[in-house]
Order: sequence, then C-alpha cells, then structure tokens
Amino acid sequence: MSTSWYLALCMYTVGGVIGSSFTAYLVQWLGRKNSLLATNHMSILAAALMWMSKGTHSLEMIIAARVLQGLHAGMAMGITPLYIGEISPKSIRGGLISVHQLFITIGLLTAQVLGLSDVFGTEDSWNLLLAFPAFISILQLLILPFLPESPRHLLIDKNQRARAIECLTKFRGTDKVDDEILEMIEESKVEEEFGKVSLLDLITQENFRRKFFPLAVNQIVQQLCGINAILFYVKCIVVTGDARDESQNNEQILVAAFEVFMTLLPVFLIDRVGRKRFLVGGYAVAAIFSCLLTISLSIPDSTWTSYLRIIAVCGFIAGFAIGPGPVPWILTVEFFMQRSRPLASAVAICLNWIFTSVIFWVFPVMQRSMNGYMYFFCLICTLSAIYFYEVLKETKNKTFQEIHQIFEQENVAQINEQKPLNISTSVSNFSIENSTVIINRG
Repeated sequence: MSTSWYLALCMYTVGGVIGSSFTAYLVQWLGRKNSLLATNHMSILAAALMWMSKGTHSLEMIIAARVLQGLHAGMAMGITPLYIGEISPKSIRGGLISVHQLFITIGLLTAQVLGLSDVFGTEDSWNLLLAFPAFISILQLLILPFLPESPRHLLIDKNQRARAIECLTKFRGTDKVDDEILEMIEESKVEEEFGKVSLLDLITQENFRRKFFPLAVNQIVQQLCGINAILFYVKCIVVTGDARDESQNNEQILVAAFEVFMTLLPVFLIDRVGRKRFLVGGYAVAAIFSCLLTISLSIPDSTWTSYLRIIAVCGFIAGFAIGPGPVPWILTVEFFMQRSRPLASAVAICLNWIFTSVIFWVFPVMQRSMNGYMYFFCLICTLSAIYFYEVLKETKNKTFQEIHQIFEQENVAQINEQKPLNISTSVSNFSIENSTVIINRG
C-alpha cells in the first residue's frame, strides 16, 4: 500500500479525535437529538465525495471524505450513548447502551459482506461501497425528528420542566413520571453546589478524579487490549498455505458475525449480572486466549495450529464482546451527573480515538512481528482485569443520583480516615512544643 493511500485511511482516526473533542459543546448547544441530526449531514457529504472521487480520480477528495467520516463517527460515538443513557429506565439502561456497541459490530459485519467481490468489492463499484454510510445517515434523518429530546437535558440543562415531562411521558408510555422528575430536580440541586466543571476540575479535584480516572483507563485499554490489531490480522493468522488468498474474506466475515453474536449477551444480561463482572470477566477471558494465540503463533504453520489460532481468536473476541466492548460506553454515561457528563464523556472518548489512531499508525510495524506484540496484549488484558476488579464501582439498577452518592460516600470515608492521623500529628506537635518550653524554663 502506498504512503498516500495509507494516509487516506489514517485520516479517519484523525477526524475521530477532532469530532469526539467537540461533543461536549455540541450537545449543550443543540441538545442530544439535534446534535445527532446535525452530524448526519457530514456523513452524507463524505459519501458524496467518495462517490465522485472515482470519476475525478481525486485522492484529495477521498482524504477529505475520510476526515468527514471520522468527524461524524467521533461525534456520533460520543452523543449516542449519552442520548440512550439519559432516556433509559435504570433497570434496563445498561442493556440499551450496549445496543450502541452491538450496532458497531453489525456495522463491521455489514462492511465485510458488502466488501465481497460478489457485492461492491470490485474495481467498478468500490466507490458505492465507501458511499454506503449515507444510507444509514438518511435513515436517521427520517426517523430522529419523531423521537423526543432527552428529558434530563431539558429539565436540568435548559430548565424546561413542562417539555421534560412531555418527553418523558412519551418515552415511558405513561404519565406517572413524578418520581423520575423529582430525581432529576434533586440532581439539579446537587450540581448547583459544584457549579460549572472544567477539564482541570476532572483532573485535579478528588471527587471528579475518582470517577474520571477509571473511565479514562477504560476507554484507553479498550483499544490497547489488541482487538483492532487482531481483527486486522485475522485473515493472516487463521488460515495457512494456498487457502489464505481464497478464504481470508470468509474468515473475517465469520469472525465479525461471531462478535455480533457474543455482543448480544451483555445486551440481555448486563443489567442482571452487572457491569463489573462482565468487564473483569471479559478482560480475564481475553488475557487467557491472547496468551493461547501467542503460543500458537510461535509454532510453525500447520492444519492443527490453524484451528488452534481460530479458537484463540474467537475466545479473545468473545471476551472483548461481553465486557471491554460495551461496558466503557455504559460507564461513560453513568459515572457523571448531567452537567459534568458531556465534558467527561468527550474527553474519555477522545482518548479512545487517540489510542485508536496510535494503533492504526503503528499497525504496519506490528504486522511484521505480530507474535511479539501478542505478549503486550496479554499483559494489558491481565492488568486491566486486576485493576477494574480493585477499583470499579458497580452501577447496575441505580439512578444517577445513587451512583453519585456511592462516590461521595467514598470521598467522605477517605476524609474520615485521614482525620485521626491529623489529630495524632497535632497532639505530637503539641507535646514536643510543651517539652521544649519545659526544657527552656529549666
């Protein structure tokens, strides 16, 4: 692949970094629903550039289209979980946000199928393949106007109580929404005590840092765990010999379909089992199978090692799909309250895109020695499982106010633990000072 074409591919992640960093301002200015509507226009414009690039033989149009697609993806991946999380009942909130990850995997599978030579993967129709996302964007533009705005955004951010009640009534299918409205009002009162939250506050203030740091680590290790590298490399590691050129696309489609299937588990079970169990268990499973893949890659190619690698790849993807895939999006919504959530979410997802970009840029180097890098992925997954087992708070079936109280109680407990130490230190200092006075008098 030439440098210019590789640059065109990588510009997608650059657009993602830029787009995700603007989501906090966009959702506060336009609201959740209108922000999603606005981002779809970039996707349609990108598709138009992709479609025209073939006739004009313009690489510059492809690069511009990739940047626009990245901008759209970065914004959409930040806004969609916010919107879903804020309109969902607490009892099924985790499962509904997991649908966001489910459709990401469905998108990957769809791209693999459409890329087959029997569909759009030909010299004559590649531009149609790259323009296909416009179909999804047009569909959203037709459907989204009929959906209500986030009631939490209307009540807490805009102080529009009547509209918030109206929208919440539509979402719940009943006018018995007083308890949820009161909970939003209480949340608004609590947030007034903190005032406007800045990026510096997320990093320096203990009550925010305690939430933000695990959230940021979650988004970073989702990329560093190796999922993208393994998906890129799967066509080279699961088949051997002459079969590689003939069946690599089929292998990738089967792996993508398997990821879709495994992502269904958290959609239906995460609100019963819990976020922490799925995340820790997912990283543990991924660590085991990345270790197995490392071993299999060190063995000379043969039929049985090919099957061993297929098992290892599928096991790794299963571990990722049940936890590291969907859970970061859930926690991005649940860990913060309404007014601080957009900024915390934007920064965390921007970190996700930055490390996605890093993996994308260094992948050609990794591809030359995949065996060596699998040790790194195994280590990342192992350390992630240990870290999240120790620090992660369970948030299933809790309101945003209840989640906030969990962190506040931990802050208070830490302050109380420090008080006896300070008292003892003060007593010691007092005794030393008195002793000095007595000695001087003597």
